[in-house]
Order: sequence, then structure tokens, then C-alpha cells
Amino acid sequence: MTNFPALKLKTLVNFPANAFGGLGIEIDKSNGSYTVNLDYEQFLPPIIALPPDTTTLYALIWNSATDVYELCPLSLSAGTAPSNAIPLMDGVGNAGASIFFSRGDHVHPTDVSRAPVNNPQFTGDPQVPTAAPGDNDNSAASTAFVTAAITAQAGITRVWSSAGTLVIAANDRVVAVNKASGSPTPVTLPQASTKNGSVLVADFKRDAGTNNITLTPFGGELIMGLASYTIAANGGSLELRPVSGLGWVA
Repeated sequence: MTNFPALKLKTLVNFPANAFGGLGIEIDKSNGSYTVNLDYEQFLPPIIALPPDTTTLYALIWNSATDVYELCPLSLSAGTAPSNAIPLMDGVGNAGASIFFSRGDHVHPTDVSRAPVNNPQFTGDPQVPTAAPGDNDNSAASTAFVTAAITAQAGITRVWSSAGTLVIAANDRVVAVNKASGSPTPVTLPQASTKNGSVLVADFKRDAGTNNITLTPFGGELIMGLASYTIAANGGSLELRPVSGLGWVA
């Protein structure tokens, strides 16, 4: 057992007399001298159960609830017992129950279940937000964004066979006018800034010489400087390209 400093006493008792040590006090007499020491073996064990560890250091703590001194691990009182375990990988949050602390230079192991920030390689079906149409930066492109971009570029080919006004949609690429019964066909163009690529309007029925196809732009926009443009030849067609802020060029 480690030798502790001796305690010096001043008493009002005239020796020789009987001297008794209280709890944890050991009194030795030798050659007329009395030595008073703390007897650590009489103190209570630690307050809580600890893992077997012969290197654990203890401190003597006064327990005001029980009015006795108790031995307490320094890891609880002063935090002097670092853990030798390798830190865990990130996971579900947990406050933990260990009485040991981590060293300042500890390193968490690499979580191989997660993709690294630099050059990640994903598996399964990773998803990213779908950027707005026409987005042109370093954003990741989702399949929905790519599909929309291809559709806008390729456009839609459709046949117009109904009576009434033909309204050109933003994704229309080719529109063939082929009415069952001949009649003039008014065509309304969208605002040029909203159109995805050019549009071709064609007289598939080959009767535009009699039943004209008249195209009218949006608002005050123009077609080659004109307020409207008419296809008046059988089998005639017109391909228009949008110019934002102006209208359409052929």
C-alpha cells in the first residue's frame, strides 16, 4: 500500500490515555508516539459498478447523503480515464452510457457504407432534385430533367384534323393540318420566349390554296415583320423559329 503523509495532531488529552480511531482512522503507538493514518481499506467501495480494471484510480469523496466517505473513480470526478476503444462510426444518435472519455487525437473509422464527398460512387437508385428547364450550371441532372430536355429539343409531331383554331404548344415540333372536311385553319402561336425550338406547320391535305392556313403570333409579336402569315398554296408549309422579344423568323 502506498505510504500517505502522516497527520499531525494537537489534543487536549493528557497522554497516556486510550486513543481510538473512528471510521477510516488508524492509530499506531510506538515508543510512546502515536501515529494517525487514514485506513483506506475501511472505506466503502465505489458508488457504481465498474469494469474490472486494476489501473483505475480512486479519490476519497464525502457523501453528504449518507454522511460517510466513499471511494469514487477519478474518471467520474475528474475525467482522467480515457477509453482505449476505437470510436464508433456515425449512426443513430445515442447519448451513450460509458464512463470513459475520448482522447483529443482520436479518429473515427471511415464509414464504408456511405459515399465519400470526393468522387462518390453510388449504387441502387440515388435521386437528386429536378432542376428547372433550361438550367445550365454544375447541378446534377435527374432523369426527369434529361427527359424533359430531350423532349423539348426533339419536340412533338402531331396531326390537326379538327375544326376551330389550332393552338401551337411549347413542345410542338411538326404539326400536319389534315382536316376531314375542308375549311380555313386559324393558327395561334405561343409567346416566342416560351417556345422550345422551332415549329413546322404543313398543309398535309393539300387544300391550303382554297382553305388558307393563317398563323397569328402572340400579343404584339410579329412574323418576319408581319402581324400574320398565311399559307395559301396547296401542300405549302412554314417553319418558324422563335426570337424572344420580337416574334418569329422563317
